[in-house]
Amino acid sequence: MTNPNLQKWLALKNIPRLGDSTIKKLWDHFGSIDLILNADMNEFAKVEGLSGKAVLLIDNNRDKLDFTKNIDLKDAIKAFTFDSTEYPQNLVNITDPPSILYARGEILSSDNKAISIVGTRNASSYGLSVAHRLASDLAKLGVTIVSGMALGIDTAAHKGALSVGGRTLAVLACGPNVIYPPENRELSESIVQSGAIVSEFPPDELPDNWKFPRRNRIISGLSLGVIVVEGGYKSGAMITAKLAIDEGRDVFAVPGDIRTKNAQGPHWLIKQASYG
Repeated sequence: MTNPNLQKWLALKNIPRLGDSTIKKLWDHFGSIDLILNADMNEFAKVEGLSGKAVLLIDNNRDKLDFTKNIDLKDAIKAFTFDSTEYPQNLVNITDPPSILYARGEILSSDNKAISIVGTRNASSYGLSVAHRLASDLAKLGVTIVSGMALGIDTAAHKGALSVGGRTLAVLACGPNVIYPPENRELSESIVQSGAIVSEFPPDELPDNWKFPRRNRIISGLSLGVIVVEGGYKSGAMITAKLAIDEGRDVFAVPGDIRTKNAQGPHWLIKQASYG
């Protein structure tokens, strides 16, 4: 499946220092990539929340836009943009959704009924069991399970959904055709058959430390709510939970062993709810 406007979105996205939140404001106002690209300064000034600096940034780069750039969508990868009917509705409603979302597999409208299950890579047997059970029980009810395909809790969640024939989406901090971690090669192929591997990063792009916190907003953004099973207070799972809270999504926490660091994150969330 080809995306007829992909080159236009790539040109807009490649404007230096033009972030996803700014592009989202433009999309919310104009509702068309052509209207965005052809708007004049007066029209940009009417965009709610758009700074003067952003307006100048766009205007100064208007004549430099490269509409010849394209992406090699190898390995049956699809590219969804805000004007694609397949772009996930939950995700487009956050503050800074990726203007281009790459996917290997299928994203269905039913995937809007999704819950994220996240947690530490260094999970206990208890945590792995709970993640698997929660995912399988929710998947039986037709809920899509979202996670990050990392070792530990993420892997248990994906496998829990797959074990009952459910759907699951894995969000990567690399291109959707790059298997990370490599230990999950077999799992990744199962996910593609029963959901999708998605990423804001184009095919072949390798993982990097700074990309993992960014991908967490997509994990929470795809979901109606986030369940934190195990994780320290400063863990990636807690970043995902806090992003979900900022976007008004539901957050749930599984209590754990008070003697362990991995219980700090969930217990902090439970404490906040208690004082809510």
